[in-house]
Amino acid sequence: MTIAEEVTLAISGLIYAADPVYTTPSITQAALRALATTVQNDLGSRINLPNPSLTVTEQNDVNALSRAIMTVKAEVEIAANKYAQGNLTMFETVALRIGLHPSKPHSKHVRIVSFLPSEKGCFHFEVPAEGKKSTYIYQFGPTLTDGTPPTATTMQTVPLDRTDLIMTGYASGTIIGLHYAVQQTPSTKKPVTPVAISTAKIAVVKTTAPSGVLTILPVNSKNKVTMIQGVNYWHFSNFMYFRIP
Repeated sequence: MTIAEEVTLAISGLIYAADPVYTTPSITQAALRALATTVQNDLGSRINLPNPSLTVTEQNDVNALSRAIMTVKAEVEIAANKYAQGNLTMFETVALRIGLHPSKPHSKHVRIVSFLPSEKGCFHFEVPAEGKKSTYIYQFGPTLTDGTPPTATTMQTVPLDRTDLIMTGYASGTIIGLHYAVQQTPSTKKPVTPVAISTAKIAVVKTTAPSGVLTILPVNSKNKVTMIQGVNYWHFSNFMYFRIP
């Protein structure tokens, strides 16, 4: 995604000011458009160049816009999945309405899970590992009968970077309905060709009082943003039911 494409996406592509699902954005639509307008005014006609040179101020403005778009994308992904509750059509409706295109669904495969012995009032659920860059999203809650999923008000969502979930504090005999999904972070390749860094950019890194933390800028040497693989639909397993010991 080029800087020009970023600006277009922020000004006219993302529509969420009154969205009924994405109701609490940390960056309002007006604020996002203001950031895009600043970049547009900074670069003028240079915005359409394949690799325009940027001043420190211009680079900071582009970075602010890039981070804002990534924040909106992440929040829409969470809100849409929470709303959809495993329904792909509902998820896609939200994403497309706002202006984001869903990623290609991951291939389906059989998963073998297990419920491990646990203490009274607890449960221990374990799933197979799906890779190092995986997040496991567990959704579960109490229900009255087997075969009846928990309601949205009783179900909680717990994302973890581990394959087992241990929960406590339940009354013995409580029926729990649980399903889970796996979200995998796409791999990124580091550039193999050294890229010359301008004096202006070196000045940004070489501060008089370094903090010891280096922030990786979201815009690379070719002024491409290294995001936009689409929002990810959480493909949930079927619900599983069990009683708390």
